[in-house]
Amino acid sequence: MRQAHQRRTAGMSAIRSQHQGVLVIGALMPLQIAPALEVQVGAGFVAGGAHEENPLGTIDRMSYGSPLEIAVIGDALSVGRYGAGAVGNRSNGYFAGGSDGADVVPLDDIDELSYSSQMTRVLGVALSVPKVYLAGVGTRANGYFVGGSTHGGSIPLNGIDEINYGSGPSVRGIGAVLFVGRYGLAAVGNSSHGYVGSGSVHTHFYYSLDKLTYSDKSVQVLGANLSRRSHYSAAGNSSSGYFAGDYFTYTEASTIDRLTYADESLAAVGNDLSVQRYAAAATGDSTHGYWTGGMSAGGQLNSVEQLIYADETTAMEGATLSVSRWKPAAVGGYAGGIA
Repeated sequence: MRQAHQRRTAGMSAIRSQHQGVLVIGALMPLQIAPALEVQVGAGFVAGGAHEENPLGTIDRMSYGSPLEIAVIGDALSVGRYGAGAVGNRSNGYFAGGSDGADVVPLDDIDELSYSSQMTRVLGVALSVPKVYLAGVGTRANGYFVGGSTHGGSIPLNGIDEINYGSGPSVRGIGAVLFVGRYGLAAVGNSSHGYVGSGSVHTHFYYSLDKLTYSDKSVQVLGANLSRRSHYSAAGNSSSGYFAGDYFTYTEASTIDRLTYADESLAAVGNDLSVQRYAAAATGDSTHGYWTGGMSAGGQLNSVEQLIYADETTAMEGATLSVSRWKPAAVGGYAGGIA
């Protein structure tokens, strides 16, 4: 179960030195509390992350539309956490692992967010091992928490935990593992497969994509490689997944790669994100993806960028997160591979 940790708010020097980031704080925005949703339609939820040197428990609801609207919900994660993994279905989102302190000690507990009540609770089940900087992908029935690391990247992990969303959610490790243990990775998928891309092992970065087949819980490495290497975030719909943003050799990027599920081919999208960022969160619906938060050369971000899947154009939204942050996690719509 979840290890006991004291929440620390001083100096996140471990992650700062790991990525050579300069933490510059954006202006704090007034917090608007979002009313409860009757059903989860056209909305995503961005939770946690780190603002300046403080892990966050705040959850922002992102209501898709024109214009995009963002408001803080009334409840929060059980503990401020950054570098968590997120999965979900049409009713609930699940935020697992991450870290709540400057020493990057990983967590193993899981918070459940009910979309209808916008309330959270800690599940009575946990990840197989504590982990941070992991990714999530899945279907309406099951979610998969993949990769990550122990204690700030000291031991990269290749394990995959499956959460079953049935009454009284259960968690178990599956037998299959990623091709190589890594952290700072991203995942997206459809109703049949999840695709896990990029990631790092200390100073080594990976272009490769692993395919998780949900029916038999098997993993294989694809021949196609992403154009960049680490700390992507990913969103998509039932036909394609998009990996955007990146961090490699101390350089942020705005690259967007499209993975077409039908032939499992990768191609760089003609348009890039307008702001170079990494360690962001991504969510969306069947027509749009939204990349938000993260880190740029100028510091932490609260901006939101939209990718229109039909023509693959990008645009900066007027709405912003309630506070700038990096390493948040997001659920909603097709984020996490819900098809």
